[in-house]
Amino acid sequence: MQNRQQIKKLSDNDLVLLYRTEADKYCLAELFERYMHFVFCVSMKYLHDADSSQDACMQIFMKLIDDLKVHSIQHFKPWLHTVVKNYCLMQLRSTKPIYPFEQIEKKGTDGSMEFPSEQHLEGMEKELQLKSLEQAICLLKPEQQKCIYLFFLQEKSYSEVSCLTGYTMNEVKSYIQNGKRMLKQLLVKSGDFKLLAFLILLDALT
Repeated sequence: MQNRQQIKKLSDNDLVLLYRTEADKYCLAELFERYMHFVFCVSMKYLHDADSSQDACMQIFMKLIDDLKVHSIQHFKPWLHTVVKNYCLMQLRSTKPIYPFEQIEKKGTDGSMEFPSEQHLEGMEKELQLKSLEQAICLLKPEQQKCIYLFFLQEKSYSEVSCLTGYTMNEVKSYIQNGKRMLKQLLVKSGDFKLLAFLILLDALT
């Protein structure tokens, strides 16, 4: 088992091999970090929708947890590009055309408005991820908690976080950077890769 700094220096293919042979969770986390933004950009190329592309990122990286253990991969990035492309094309093929009458909102038996079940479930899933992330943030140091919460969950800028907390800009950046690193380590240790992928995706898009 190699330490975190050694892992960050490994090539993509070495990370894949180490993950396959030793089930090193930090190798998987490193691949998440390196390629989350790449997967999002490729997804956007095919899906042309930010929400769908974010969902694609989550689904693809969850799939990699098992796929990397069984596939013999010679060149990781081209292989990942093919995985993302195939996933997006499958999503596009499975999407039913929307006709005008299907866009009309339906009313429930009590007269209240009903949302499409798939959209409703996706909203619930994101809400659960945000709540889980908020709980994980509570494990950090108080100053890191404040800055991470405002930056990620409240979507504040560095300067806004500085004004709200009274910390200097350099302190804010340091607390966020160190807090992210600690949070990712905690999630890797707990094996919560779904929440880890969600955090890395938020980080990649900020």
